[in-house]
Amino acid sequence: MSIRASDGFGARLAKYRKMAGFSARELSDRINGEISRGVIANIESGRKTDVTVDQMLTLAWALDIPPVALALPLEEPERFVALAKTPTGTEAVRSRYLMSWFLGQPNSALHEKTLGPGRGYANSLIKALDRYTWEEAAVRLREHEYDNGEAHQPYVEEAREMLSKTRQELRDLGVDLQNFKIDD
Repeated sequence: MSIRASDGFGARLAKYRKMAGFSARELSDRINGEISRGVIANIESGRKTDVTVDQMLTLAWALDIPPVALALPLEEPERFVALAKTPTGTEAVRSRYLMSWFLGQPNSALHEKTLGPGRGYANSLIKALDRYTWEEAAVRLREHEYDNGEAHQPYVEEAREMLSKTRQELRDLGVDLQNFKIDD
């Protein structure tokens, strides 16, 4: 039997909130009341099931967990989760396959049919952004480790060159790498 991804969302939220040692009030306070204690209680009890992406991300951030931990029943990896009703029935996929898909990891068991162009583009973005994040950190680390050390300058330059190539790849994919201020 399949379930909807939203089934159990409230119980998962309550579990992680309690693991973090927060009351519903403390969790609400942690996010400056952006989601009230009452709304958190309603989500946890199942009275509120229409949680927005913004709310899910805010709650996951406040609890310091990946959003997929709230979104999917990870404790039941073999559970089928209904995705969409189609003319031939309901498309349902095992939770563990959805987790891989959610995280942008390839999974042949999930995608046996031909993939659309959006999937390839999205996966390219995810991989390049992940590489960009790591390469940017490597540049900062090497600059710090080898601060003005001429003997190690080639390592810093190599890291900068790799980062530059990844930046160009991202620009070619249409990614805006402008540094925004928090209030932009």
